[in-house]
Amino acid sequence: MAPETTAASQKTTQRRKKAAVLALAGVVGIGAAATMANWTDEAAVGADFEAGQLDLEIATTSVGETPGEKDWKTGSEVDVADLGLKATKWGPGDSDESQIHVRLKEGTTHNAHLTSTLTDNADYWTVNDDVEDVELAPGQSETFTVTVQMDPDAPNTAQGANGRVVWDFIAQQQSDNGGNN
Repeated sequence: MAPETTAASQKTTQRRKKAAVLALAGVVGIGAAATMANWTDEAAVGADFEAGQLDLEIATTSVGETPGEKDWKTGSEVDVADLGLKATKWGPGDSDESQIHVRLKEGTTHNAHLTSTLTDNADYWTVNDDVEDVELAPGQSETFTVTVQMDPDAPNTAQGANGRVVWDFIAQQQSDNGGNN
């Protein structure tokens, strides 16, 4: 065979080899792509959640009386008349006491830490209370005795004065600590 024919034959063989390699690569690539497209999977999980509630109630009675179910109030300030305290005609040194009952309403979902603050807008009355930090469970109540006294040394300018003492009770929810409440 002539050298030109051999060179042409070799080029043809090389082209065929390249074409065969390219064809084989194309077949493998299509097969791999088809395999990846056919294998998928998915899973999901969901849960519903609901927030709890913290309901603090206050009832007032005269000293020694137990509040009835209708006496409990939620989310409102109790009036001085509800406390059973002397509301008018105070003189220097006069005092009176009452009880305040505080509870977490049944159905409250968490225990609470209870604290209180007192304010007197006239500064003629002093207030002594036995409110200490306490823990309350749903449905549980605590009774606190509060004594109000007009300052025995109230100045003459206190005549006819009006004052308002407010007890704020604060319930702070205690964590569940991982349980299912």
